[in-house]
Amino acid sequence: MRSGELPNGCPAVPLAWRAWLSLGVWAGTGMLLLSALRLSHAAGWTAWSLLGLAVVAGYRRTQGAFVRRRNSSDRRGLGFRATRHFRRWPARGFLLLALAGGIGGALYEPTNWDTQWYRLPRVLHWLAEGRWHFIPTLEGRLNYVAPGLEWLWTPLVAWTGSDQWVFLPNLASFLLLPGAAWAAFRELGVAPRPAWWAAWLLPSAWIFCLQTGSAANDALSAPYLLMAVALALRAARLRQLSPWLWSMIAAALFSNVKQSNLPLGLLWFVPALAGLRLALRAPLTSVVVALIAIAISFVPVTVMNLYHTGHWMGWSRAEQTWVPQNHAFALAANSVLAACQSAAPPVLPWSSAWNHAAHQLSTGPLAPYVVGFEDFGRMPGAISETWAGVGLPWVLLWGTGWVLARRASTRRPRHDPALAVWNRRLIGPLLLFFLSQTGTFQLARYLAPYYPFLLAPLLVPAGWGRLLRTRAWALGATLVWTSSLLLVLGSRQRPVVPPPRLTAWLAGHAPGKSFWTRLAEKQQTQLKLHRRFDAFLPRLTAETVIGFAALSPGEVSLWKPFLFGIDPSGSRRVRHLRPSDDLAALRRAGMRYAVQNDTGAMVAGARDGLDWAIRLGGRVIAIDGLTENDVLARRMSPHPPTLDDLARNRPGPDGRYPVDAVYLVEWGAE
Repeated sequence: MRSGELPNGCPAVPLAWRAWLSLGVWAGTGMLLLSALRLSHAAGWTAWSLLGLAVVAGYRRTQGAFVRRRNSSDRRGLGFRATRHFRRWPARGFLLLALAGGIGGALYEPTNWDTQWYRLPRVLHWLAEGRWHFIPTLEGRLNYVAPGLEWLWTPLVAWTGSDQWVFLPNLASFLLLPGAAWAAFRELGVAPRPAWWAAWLLPSAWIFCLQTGSAANDALSAPYLLMAVALALRAARLRQLSPWLWSMIAAALFSNVKQSNLPLGLLWFVPALAGLRLALRAPLTSVVVALIAIAISFVPVTVMNLYHTGHWMGWSRAEQTWVPQNHAFALAANSVLAACQSAAPPVLPWSSAWNHAAHQLSTGPLAPYVVGFEDFGRMPGAISETWAGVGLPWVLLWGTGWVLARRASTRRPRHDPALAVWNRRLIGPLLLFFLSQTGTFQLARYLAPYYPFLLAPLLVPAGWGRLLRTRAWALGATLVWTSSLLLVLGSRQRPVVPPPRLTAWLAGHAPGKSFWTRLAEKQQTQLKLHRRFDAFLPRLTAETVIGFAALSPGEVSLWKPFLFGIDPSGSRRVRHLRPSDDLAALRRAGMRYAVQNDTGAMVAGARDGLDWAIRLGGRVIAIDGLTENDVLARRMSPHPPTLDDLARNRPGPDGRYPVDAVYLVEWGAE
């Protein structure tokens, strides 16, 4: 068999990859076209699905060049036939992780903070209007963040009338992670055995397994990028058009998940540029695919941001200050913080002392340097899906293995293709650039697509071959997999063992403040945080338009009684209010009530929710979190909470955490 060919019957691009990338194309192009016709609702998406199925059936029948299979043989082929690997425990462990994550996603509604704050609400606004559009609001993240994941959610929510199943894209992406990692590692010059182990153990990194049943979008980026790089390198090496075209689709979808991913696009761009001449073989097909890739990439949201805000990221003036002013300091500080978060243990009992020291430094000697940091130096008390990196066991396993493999290497380094070597070396500078430019405090999760490419150079030494055959390695890998499974089963967001209904039943039959009672309360904590306005729902039963002026998660619950199940037409609408809104116009629109919180009121220029209601010309009829007397007394305090204290839940000088109260405001009919 000739070098550079695929095994007989193995497609140039695996069927599962084509199906997943085609789904992204279908969702992205569907959102743009249906939005242009104001048909982004259940019936519109059903029609678009039927059209998509017809196109796929016709295209498979004609066996176009874009999906043609090529029979050949190559040990670095992309055909990662997983079924024959499931006889061994690493693959079975991966399936257990996927099963545990899927069960957790099915048992719980999404509790991810960003999901409840702006990701799900933006989908509801799109469905209410029948189109993807720029939403008038004070919360810019409903508009300016990349919408790739939400485009996948929109038909799911439209068809099911529920947010219960929005974890499915993450679960599907997780199932594709081993094959994508295997292909990328092999194309980057990693030998088969270490590539096999790395492919099956990569999903055990905490950032990936904890987001399997989640609605977060950090882990979703990694398989897209792995596919894009693997296909681009393969196309350049074998001079095949099909993988080059599919790599363009994968790179476009990757760029539309998070704008912070954009620097990593260079990992794909350079090998893709090397294969650009392949487009001359089918220029019309290449142009069509390029136009589709542009449509489903970050380009549409960037154009919308430029048009509405004048900034390509859509940031307001306040948000533009989130970029660190001292990039050298940001690089040094973020390097330490990223290492600590990525290699953190599951519980950090010293986090309070760490955070106190970081706060003292950021307000003291380091104050001139931390300008542009969101919340400098913060560490969590326990690892969750929004704080997870790869995890301490994972770092110890691969770090120790790399040291031993280098010591055991006796052969000279291989001479891999220049593109593979260049790609392995590029990840370091890209990581340093990102760390010098970001002021976010949850660094570890933003690095999710970096982790596989940081691992790849560690797998190159020849000594891995002997190490991976030892019992010590098998034991270490087993411990890593076991720790990840236990973390998923006992996740704070979605505990699978014991399931919540069983916990509630045991708590109801146990006397006093039992262990089961405390566990049941803990399992409901995340849910309560995202239902801040539920106490107001009985007063809003008959309302079809509700004003929303809060900067807080909880908007979804205001839509649910009508949009999710009770009224299939979705007759209720939640409208965001801004300081410039005219009260008379709101009354004419049938809006009599609005919800507000102290954070939103301060951003609008008021002292608190009570003050905001008076300025609007209304009255507060309900408060949750505080009483009216508490709010008035807080105004007289020598140290009332600032906007920064409320937004970051930071204790004041008296050591108390501020209460961000929520308000129901009424102004009545005109």
